[in-house]
Amino acid sequence: MKADARRRSMLEDSDSGQLEEIDVIPNEEMLLALSEKGYVKRMKPNTFHLQNRGTIGKSVGKLRVNDAMSDFIVCRAHDHVLYFSDRGIVYSARAYKIPECTRTAAGTPLVQILSLSDGERITSVIPVSEFAEDQFLVMLTVKGYIKKVSLNFFSSIRSTGIIAIQLVPGDELKWVRCCTNHDLVAMASHNGMVILSSCEIIRALGRNTRGAVAMRLKEGDRMASIDIIPAAIRKDLDRLSEAPQCHAKGLSGPWLLFVSESGFGKRVPLSRFRLLPLNRVGLIGYKFSMEDRLAAVFVVGFSLAGAKPFIAIGVFNIIIFIVFQGNNHHSNSTRALVDFEVI
Repeated sequence: MKADARRRSMLEDSDSGQLEEIDVIPNEEMLLALSEKGYVKRMKPNTFHLQNRGTIGKSVGKLRVNDAMSDFIVCRAHDHVLYFSDRGIVYSARAYKIPECTRTAAGTPLVQILSLSDGERITSVIPVSEFAEDQFLVMLTVKGYIKKVSLNFFSSIRSTGIIAIQLVPGDELKWVRCCTNHDLVAMASHNGMVILSSCEIIRALGRNTRGAVAMRLKEGDRMASIDIIPAAIRKDLDRLSEAPQCHAKGLSGPWLLFVSESGFGKRVPLSRFRLLPLNRVGLIGYKFSMEDRLAAVFVVGFSLAGAKPFIAIGVFNIIIFIVFQGNNHHSNSTRALVDFEVI
């Protein structure tokens, strides 16, 4: 009788718990691809492979007419994926909610996953594994407004979305990046002006605020890109600035990689850019011809342990993973991006 009672008790305890959908889904690494017209798809990590410069690359897949790839990220199945729209609204959904597709598939419309309004576009996607207290989100608009918000403010988002930033008329939210107070932020405009600043001087605000002016834009200019310089790279930059003047003016990394709309690019050492406060004109990072403009700026010059591929997506949605090669002249423990190509 005791054995029967014990068996019944164990069954009752196991039946009291509820098995959720996330409990039976492995937390595997995955690739998410998002198009400008709001189509998203999930792919396996082995869909693409590392390639050298001069190669054709692989097509991301079928796209609708006049559509193009806008975001390509790596995350895990259990991650919360934050979707930021051009209207300053943020939505959230687990990564595994996106149907898995092959490379050639068109993907799933985001309106089937998120409660988007008519004409609303997703402009930035941030995967979050854990809502840490020391993590922030830096938001940058096309007209040059910047804001830093604690990541904890987005741990609970209703299905209809919540306000991430207040926008002035005619402005739109375009870039969102994760950072800490120890990181640096690099911002660039279409005319090639650059501001390198510390994330610590950007005051943390609430969600329903506009933020501060990031850069004084000249007439006809607008923001083009933003990237975060991790604290580890910032330490290397500080050590380089303390080195003798002859070394500080060298071509050692880390670098800012500029890529133009015409497919040209160049690397400029971060040591060439001094830290500036917000609301400044900025420094000249890239001089363009009359027809060309800056498309994006990236921070490159990773340690060997944290090295990762650079992903370039061209106008015909051909994707290419570029190989990191070559040693830094001042240290054998670092690698830098030497070859890059936008197709």
